[in-house]
Amino acid sequence: MTKQKPILFFDEGNVEKTDVFRVLSLKETCSDYEPIVGFFTELNQHFDFADGSGNEVNILFSVDEIDYIFIHHSFNMPYSIPSNCFDLLREQLGEKLVVFSGETANDLKVNRLKRDDTYKNFNFF
Repeated sequence: MTKQKPILFFDEGNVEKTDVFRVLSLKETCSDYEPIVGFFTELNQHFDFADGSGNEVNILFSVDEIDYIFIHHSFNMPYSIPSNCFDLLREQLGEKLVVFSGETANDLKVNRLKRDDTYKNFNFF
């Protein structure tokens, strides 16, 4: 088993003009951080959302090896993650979970960020 990178970043959204995954452009601009950050367009290698109801989420990695996990709130897997899954993830991951969305305001007390701010400032994180 390979060692998990301490920061995981998940976003499946495309840049509308180019139809390229946003996270791939972020990965490119943050290439210096490749040893510590994993950028992903899918969740299924890291999470099992069981029946999709939002009543169960299985984490498929050692939480102790992770410092932070960034997940786009409106992630489609191919269906949207039920909101109660984020409640379960927050219970399991605590302050390690950072949720970002275009529809939210920045609130560092609950680790919620605007998507644009997350992308613009991620390399400062």
